[in-house]
Amino acid sequence: MKDTTNPLNSRRHIGAQTHILAILLIHFFLSPLQQALGQCGNKSPQQISLGGNLNGLCDWNRDRPFNDVFKMNRGFSSDPAIPWSVNVPLTDSLGWPLQDFGVIVMVDMDSSMGGSYQIQFNGQATLSPVASGFNVQNMVYDAPSNTSTADLVYPNNISNGQQMMLSFTNTQYANGVAGVKNIRILKPGIASNGPTFDQRFLNHISRFSNLRFMDWHATNANTDSLWSDRCLLTSTTQTGNQGVAWEYCIELANTAQKDLWINIPHKATDGYIAQLANLLKSTLDTGLHVYVEYSNEVWNWGFQQAHWNLAQAKAEAIQPGNPLNYDQANDQYTWNYRRIAKRGKEISDIFKTVFGPAEINRHIRVVYAVQVAWFDVGQRGIEFINTYYGPPQQYFYGLAVAPYFNSAAIDTSNTASKNEVLQALQNDVNNIFSKYDNTLMQYAAATSYYGLKFLCYEGGPDTFGPNNIQAKKEANEDPIMKTICKDYLSKWYGFGAESLMNWFTAGAGNWGTPYGSWPLTQHFENSVKLQALDELLGAAPPPLSAGFPVPGNIDARLISGYSAQWNAQAHLQPVGWHPYDDYLIRVPQGSAGQYGITLGLASIAGGQSFDVYIDNQLLQNIGVPVTGSASIFQSSSESLADLSEGLHTIRLKWNTSNYLIDSIKLTLKAPCIPLTTKALASDEAFSMYPNPVHEKLLIQSTREEEIDIQIWNTLGACVHEGKVRNFPADIDTRSWPAGMYMVHLISSHTSEMHKLIKP
Repeated sequence: MKDTTNPLNSRRHIGAQTHILAILLIHFFLSPLQQALGQCGNKSPQQISLGGNLNGLCDWNRDRPFNDVFKMNRGFSSDPAIPWSVNVPLTDSLGWPLQDFGVIVMVDMDSSMGGSYQIQFNGQATLSPVASGFNVQNMVYDAPSNTSTADLVYPNNISNGQQMMLSFTNTQYANGVAGVKNIRILKPGIASNGPTFDQRFLNHISRFSNLRFMDWHATNANTDSLWSDRCLLTSTTQTGNQGVAWEYCIELANTAQKDLWINIPHKATDGYIAQLANLLKSTLDTGLHVYVEYSNEVWNWGFQQAHWNLAQAKAEAIQPGNPLNYDQANDQYTWNYRRIAKRGKEISDIFKTVFGPAEINRHIRVVYAVQVAWFDVGQRGIEFINTYYGPPQQYFYGLAVAPYFNSAAIDTSNTASKNEVLQALQNDVNNIFSKYDNTLMQYAAATSYYGLKFLCYEGGPDTFGPNNIQAKKEANEDPIMKTICKDYLSKWYGFGAESLMNWFTAGAGNWGTPYGSWPLTQHFENSVKLQALDELLGAAPPPLSAGFPVPGNIDARLISGYSAQWNAQAHLQPVGWHPYDDYLIRVPQGSAGQYGITLGLASIAGGQSFDVYIDNQLLQNIGVPVTGSASIFQSSSESLADLSEGLHTIRLKWNTSNYLIDSIKLTLKAPCIPLTTKALASDEAFSMYPNPVHEKLLIQSTREEEIDIQIWNTLGACVHEGKVRNFPADIDTRSWPAGMYMVHLISSHTSEMHKLIKP
């Protein structure tokens, strides 16, 4: 059953009463010209920020992020002379060999990686290079500490493609026990107590606002369930199916001062997630944000997590009273998509318990990632959350997609030229952001409707495939690629300037393979793709381009993501499985205010009706007039809505469908009056404004000290709690239901209580 204990879920049933109360309160507190909005702007950032997906760690990874390169070894082989053999040696409980062995540490080294590497380990062994260009020098054994050291010396300048493979023979750890333990191999110039991460790598990632650790944590192969299953700092390698130790992910974020984007293993228990949340709370710098995503592409049948999630959904949905089948949908794929969203909501609840309610969507940002090409996948999940649990922004910070642009159009043969590859990539960028059949517009409408951020968990050029490899490589090196990448990014940010994009991938790699030229660079050179990012980072976002500008008229056939064939369609029909249509509208700068909304309606049958929502708020139920003809349209009664600058979504939700709509008209009735920061009198400790509040509550203080903020509703439930030091502070109130609230402001010197109205 629906959670009726949550007051947010009852909003639709009390909408009429609160609407009347809100009107009275607005008239009481504000003059007529101020009745439109408390905030006019859309809170767009002043500059573009960009995140990056980190390359998965392996011995051929060119990022080499660790100064101890042994952390990226491929694993041990029982054949010392054939370290690439898959034969596994006998090991102790921690994974260290109890016999002679071979190991691959690095392959595909670049020319800058020459010099002397110091190896250290506990025990004794004879070291030898295997198909590698180093010499073993200065071998020393210290008996009291049972430690061996040596130098693995390459020429200062090596050829690209060099490697480091070693054999360990005549091994002895202690008392006749073979093998060695605790191997470290430090880069040239790095002391034993040196930093964990390579400075060149840190310099490279310094341009990004956040780092996504999906591949670092081997998400698509990771089957960890219990906290004890995870990779540890002491593990023999950081490249296995458990991914990198969480502690290293946090250390990198702290060192680089970058926000984290983490992916929760699909089988992780609630206990695992709580332990991870506590680790983050205790060790991550408090100024950094954490983006939290449930696994990766759980809808993608190429990954094990998709099949596992479907099996879980089918098992759960048949249980009496299970939320996945609350409406008797009786469809396994609907259950599947709902479970993805439900698990994300549960993860959000766990982090809320650990960090506190005030940190959700502030410090902790739970992301619902969906399939860009199939809108239905994400929409079924987010609608389920909204209907069963209440507004999704209580649990999720944003909805994320992966709008790659590709060269698939020329990959049907192996004869394409570099220029043909470039043209195919540009054409696909144009298609992604085209006027017609634009899936991104549907997601922009959905995120606007639910008050979520529109994010990109992965993005960039996709040249995956076995054909035209050389032409694709040359295309990635051509200056035109920079132009295409800049065009792509500019168009993406034009769909909602607050949008965050995570480039895939942020590091270095080989562009001359059939597996795609994902990385930004090949050897950390100043590539044209890197230049494209650097020329946009820090710049002002492009003008907002998504949605229909208002005031004005919208042809009712132009629903979000409308087809190129819309002219041939009848006037508006419900689309797909959901009985509603969305319209994405854009309020330009300077056009915020109170808008009147009317619709042109026609029907030859009586008793027809539908509901008008805007941004997940019920605006009005409209009864369709009987016009006597499908070609005669009559204007509906006018609905009023307060619209700030930026994107909004009008949703028409059908109760019946035996009628037609030809237009939606939005007329500015009263312009918004911008608020300015209020200066406090010398005898005032705090002030808060606007009151009534619509979207954001601002709090000002004359004291340069930390204050506690606690806000309760009339039922005595705390809706916000937190500490603030920087002023003016802002609190997002968009998800709060209409009503009266009490705001308690506390400092070391004073305490004040204020009443707050949310219309």
